[in-house]
Amino acid sequence: MWLQGEKSANLNGTVNAYQSELSDLIDLYNTKVKEITGQKQDIAWITYQTGAYFGGGRQNTAVAQFELANQGKCFLSAPCYPLAHAGKSDWHLTNISSRLIGNYMGRIYKRILDGNYSIFKPYSATVNPDNSITILFNRDIVLDGDGLRNEGLHKSEIAQNAGFFAKDADENVVSTRTVQNDNRTVTVQCSAKPVSLTYGYKSLDDLQAGGFVREKTQYDGYAKNPLFMYMPVQPISLS
Repeated sequence: MWLQGEKSANLNGTVNAYQSELSDLIDLYNTKVKEITGQKQDIAWITYQTGAYFGGGRQNTAVAQFELANQGKCFLSAPCYPLAHAGKSDWHLTNISSRLIGNYMGRIYKRILDGNYSIFKPYSATVNPDNSITILFNRDIVLDGDGLRNEGLHKSEIAQNAGFFAKDADENVVSTRTVQNDNRTVTVQCSAKPVSLTYGYKSLDDLQAGGFVREKTQYDGYAKNPLFMYMPVQPISLS
């Protein structure tokens, strides 16, 4: 289980740089563990999605972690954006939040053992003739802002569209409203034709990131704190 601080979010230069370095580290661990144990299978590398830090490229680390997990290189448990942060900090978690990170990772480990892990992402995102986007998920979801312990997200641009940012060809944000249709689809309404879509961040330089999409099922975490599985921040391909 891999945990780290947030400072490297702007020390590695680009998404690709961090992704390459973490991938090399996972390969190193796999090589050494197999030498020691004699096992043939790769280790289950589980990470949470790291938050941002001051400086440029603040979402680089989070997006790189998602991309690696999407490639099957590691297992992504949960983002830290829904969790309470200490004081006015936008990056340090409280002690309870740190305990809940462990709960999230344990939950994903159980899914891996049971053979039912899949990365939390949309199954598809389709641009409609009216310029809206229909997003289909591979699990039951809800749009839930009340489950976020990070109260700052409710006062940000993220709240307007539940975390979805659609842009036109000129990089202007055109998403205006996000509504849930049923247990597995949402619609992002747009004022012009969208050509790109991200969830959780408008720009990689955003300090604050997050969204309202979570699994419908609720679990009990440390000290009976509700454990909501929120979707990691990520780029989303349009069709």
